[in-house]
Amino acid sequence: RRGLDKSWFTGIQRGAIYDSYNFAGYTIAGMETPAANFGVEYRVHHNDKLIEICYTLTKKSVLEPEAVYIALPFSLENSSIYCEVPGGVMQAGVDQIKGSSNDWNTHQNFVAVRNNKAQVLLGSSEAPLMQFGNINTGRYKAGAEPESSNIYSWVMNNYWVTNFNAEQRGEYIWKYYMTSMKDNSNSAATKFGWGTRVPLPARVLAADKRAKGELTIPTKGDFDITGGDYILVSVRPMEDERAVILHLREIGGKQSTVKIEGYVISECDVLGKEIKNGSLSVRPWGVKFIKIKY
Repeated sequence: RRGLDKSWFTGIQRGAIYDSYNFAGYTIAGMETPAANFGVEYRVHHNDKLIEICYTLTKKSVLEPEAVYIALPFSLENSSIYCEVPGGVMQAGVDQIKGSSNDWNTHQNFVAVRNNKAQVLLGSSEAPLMQFGNINTGRYKAGAEPESSNIYSWVMNNYWVTNFNAEQRGEYIWKYYMTSMKDNSNSAATKFGWGTRVPLPARVLAADKRAKGELTIPTKGDFDITGGDYILVSVRPMEDERAVILHLREIGGKQSTVKIEGYVISECDVLGKEIKNGSLSVRPWGVKFIKIKY
């Protein structure tokens, strides 16, 4: 195993949203030309407690067994590693289904290094496969827990013998997002992971030149979801009625009741059909479809 053969600092770019700290390097895993076949950009955001780490690698073709890892050596005293899986959060090596793999973990939106005072959060859309505590390839040890708080992102490899090319080559681009916080709850981690990996889309509409006088901006349509700790998985308008469907998921682990002031709301199925004698109560870690009429 070897790291970069050489690396150097290339400069800082100041921006309105974040500052970029840029590094270049050379690795034997990359093409021999150009001299810099590896790059790292650290984006330190101004208004959010957020760091993005962006990597580029111009990979050369290699047929011998190889893998590319990014080491993320977090240090948090008396900490454990937690990973978001489909539908919830597990402590690595502890909450897993007996007999399931503890050598490789694919996170959904975040991984947390957590103790009783704080947590460090990490995620990646392009490289979600990670090994916890060490590089554990071929360990296959039942009931093993992470040896440390280190995380190793497994970016690529050519070990597989079916249905894959025997090599990787060309330009690869991937990134990670991370933060830290004193709130060490699953709900805080989930909101950061979902909100960062799938940010709220924004759309700019041009002004209507036909409008005269002051424009009245309607406030109807804004709503607050209260009554519990939820994430909004999706929202979809109904085609045949003035209503929208919300897909909610409870992330606080508590029984709760959905409340949206100022609107008529009811439980519905995934297609928007109201459920007779439906309930707005949500079980811990449960999901619920809610129809809002307006």
